[in-house]
Amino acid sequence: MFFAAPDEVLHVELVDRFSNALKKPSSLDSETLRILKTTTHGYWQLLIRGSVAYPYLLEAALGHLKMVVHLLKCSLLLSTRSTLSAVASETAQLAGRLLGNMHLYDQAQAHYDLALVTGQEANNDTLYATALGYIGWLMSLTSHPEEAIVYLEEAKHIAASDAYTLLCFLAAEQAEAHADVAVQINTEQPDDRDCLRSLEMVNTFVERIQPEEETFGLFFDASRQAAYHGSCYMRLKQPHLARPALLSGLTMPEPLAVFTRGVLLDLATTSIQEQEIEQTCSYMHQSLDIILPTHAVKDLHRVRLLREQLEPWAGLQAVKEVDERLRSFQGDSI
Repeated sequence: MFFAAPDEVLHVELVDRFSNALKKPSSLDSETLRILKTTTHGYWQLLIRGSVAYPYLLEAALGHLKMVVHLLKCSLLLSTRSTLSAVASETAQLAGRLLGNMHLYDQAQAHYDLALVTGQEANNDTLYATALGYIGWLMSLTSHPEEAIVYLEEAKHIAASDAYTLLCFLAAEQAEAHADVAVQINTEQPDDRDCLRSLEMVNTFVERIQPEEETFGLFFDASRQAAYHGSCYMRLKQPHLARPALLSGLTMPEPLAVFTRGVLLDLATTSIQEQEIEQTCSYMHQSLDIILPTHAVKDLHRVRLLREQLEPWAGLQAVKEVDERLRSFQGDSI
């Protein structure tokens, strides 16, 4: 399989510019800073599109982060240090997201801690709030929804009032966390009020998103709005509401690989809730088609958890075909 390399970022002119910057760190010019920031943005786009396997993208991002941190150790003008700190924070958040998707949660947390420190050094509230939001996302991944809500709430208080992309992300993640807490309290009849209030905030903010917003790797649109609604209904065990919302998210323009993978897994869970076993297996196969090239270990783990729920139907041919597919994966390796 071919994995694209960001050649345009690594051309000779860029290497020469960085070499000169390292020799004379106090002379970092605006073009060098722009390229550093653009490189981070490019890596985020590769993550969103799912066009490069996570281990390769992580290696590139960590190399980029190492260079930026090295530059920060030098004597710099205050404005230059602030810009570099912002690049370091955003790149550390990218690394944290990749590590989280690779099921390496401790390492992800360490990079988010770095993102908080460098975000504070950059004196950028929105960047700092984004890092808090990603820690909230990580808390939810590790089954700590109550802690997630605390981080997400703090991030909402810090974020700029017009950072609508970030505010959408925070409210949507908080809605999922509220749904998880509600199910923990009452599995049969979870209280959905806090979750629905957060979803209503998403509905309000998404209409105000402006194309010129600085989003630090975040992306939010009507597809994600629908998908988060579906995810919450799925968590609340309301499949009749979850399925149309999730399918609506998939039918909107240009659904990207990372987004599609998560929606397919939510649809698989919804299908189990409705005991539509063959449809469940179909969604699992579709998600595995995306998981394989990206090395998304976190989602492979989720597929395995879904398979455990299918045990009562282990004799069905569709389930046996899923088993055959999963046997090709050893442990957490892809």
